[in-house]
Amino acid sequence: MFRNRLPCQFCRDSSNIVVRRKNFLGINAELFELSMDGTKWLMVDNRMMYISVYRNDMDRIRIVAISQTGKTVLDTTLSKDQKVEKISDCFVFWRDANGRTLGVNTLNSKDANLFLTHTSNSSTIPVTTMSQHNVIAQVTLIATWNGEKILKQNRIQEPTMVTLIATWNGEKILKQNRIQEPTMASLNPLSMVFHHNHGLINIDLQECFITLTDKPNILHLSYASQIYEFEFVGEAKRFLIQVLNMSSLLLARTTCIDVAVTFLNRQHQKHHEKLQQLKSQRDSSMDKEKLLLKDFAVQYRLCALSNKPLPTYEVSQQFFF
Repeated sequence: MFRNRLPCQFCRDSSNIVVRRKNFLGINAELFELSMDGTKWLMVDNRMMYISVYRNDMDRIRIVAISQTGKTVLDTTLSKDQKVEKISDCFVFWRDANGRTLGVNTLNSKDANLFLTHTSNSSTIPVTTMSQHNVIAQVTLIATWNGEKILKQNRIQEPTMVTLIATWNGEKILKQNRIQEPTMASLNPLSMVFHHNHGLINIDLQECFITLTDKPNILHLSYASQIYEFEFVGEAKRFLIQVLNMSSLLLARTTCIDVAVTFLNRQHQKHHEKLQQLKSQRDSSMDKEKLLLKDFAVQYRLCALSNKPLPTYEVSQQFFF
């Protein structure tokens, strides 16, 4: 059911106009309601509607559907525990406060993904599944690593959104001029992909390190020789938990959270035993620091899977230039 887009005989009469801003999305789509017996989807109007998604300062989501005659057919605000879900490439649905199940049949998969992104509740940590997630963010390169030090980048402010903040040149971390770019970050079971500086960046989930910052809507991601800054509309923690949990399932080669927790606890115990051995060895400070960092990453993943507060850390300034 709904493997692709539902057939629509009126699509030729409607242009695919998408209006997207930071806290607003407007698309042309069909509105459906699930029948009382739950056996079939009923079209609310036999023509395409203009469906808008608004996010206010309190991170509340409002969905409005207006018919081609100008009538407001739907005007609803999602509660914190309400969630929009996807059952095909072009069909999303949710259950409203009155018990109705409503669905939106979009013109293409991109519109459906945008609808999911703009209706996501950033204060609720999602259940991680081994499927693709998409999110809109601003990315900036903030630093580079040159082999000895982290070199920060000078930020160039532009009215846009991913930032490369640093790179590694083999000796030092080099700061980058911070040019923000808007991007759609796509998270799948193996990697995270986004566009930056006219190129496609592919991040291996098992090799990256991602942390929160002192700002709730910003996180930092380090991979290879680069450090990126992501700025989100809502809380960054939501996306961070998705990355951590999906990579944990990948590391444990499982789709079961309990199995992943057992695997990570075993890794934590191995690190603890290795640290005890290093205490009796001379000139092992570098090995100890590497092992402590590995164990911190394990504890970070464990806390994310267990829905516990993430551990904090402190970066030594000796690594920055």
